[in-house]
Amino acid sequence: MISCGLQLDLKTLEYSSTIFGTSSQLSTYGYGWKLGLKYEIKHDRGIGIYFENNPRIKDNITYDGLELNPIEIDSIEVHGYPISPPSHLEGKMPDRLTIGFFSKLTPKSSLTFDFTNVYWSQLSSNNNDYIDVSGTLLFQPINFLSFSVGILSTGRAYKTDYLDLNSKLHGVYLFTGLGIDVQSFNIGLSYAFSSFDSGDYRDQKIGKIQIGYTL
Repeated sequence: MISCGLQLDLKTLEYSSTIFGTSSQLSTYGYGWKLGLKYEIKHDRGIGIYFENNPRIKDNITYDGLELNPIEIDSIEVHGYPISPPSHLEGKMPDRLTIGFFSKLTPKSSLTFDFTNVYWSQLSSNNNDYIDVSGTLLFQPINFLSFSVGILSTGRAYKTDYLDLNSKLHGVYLFTGLGIDVQSFNIGLSYAFSSFDSGDYRDQKIGKIQIGYTL
């Protein structure tokens, strides 16, 4: 059996900094989407593929509530010091293409493996694309509740590896999650932390909340 799906995402960007005691903030958002296909080889195993498009997010930065005009203002004075602050912030996460395999181990548990090509080359000519690898064990004791644990290997592949960044940005994460489905609504909570095999820049703890609605 073949099935397909489309998901729309709302992604936010938060930024704050302080220059000579003057605070700057930015809070904005953008829309992305995912499109995928799933093919069930048998009732208990299958393969899936999906493409994730991430938005380019940009907006102006405010300094103590004042929004700078990048055309008219070259610099401002902060406590008597002339500075040339950034007037806007722009960022994009790379698009992703994922191929995954899943197998149902028991009526209440399943195992998945995903291979994701991350298109870092979209952002810079010095970037190669990188393949993330992950595996997840899912347990669903009752219809509307599920638990998961897994592992993710990720990193970067700079063509010119300044300061050994490829090694420092390599990360191996352990993660756990909780899923709740109530009729057409679904809520996902997940938490991830870097393992001993991660690089110097991957000492991280990440929490995520996801809310969805199925038509």
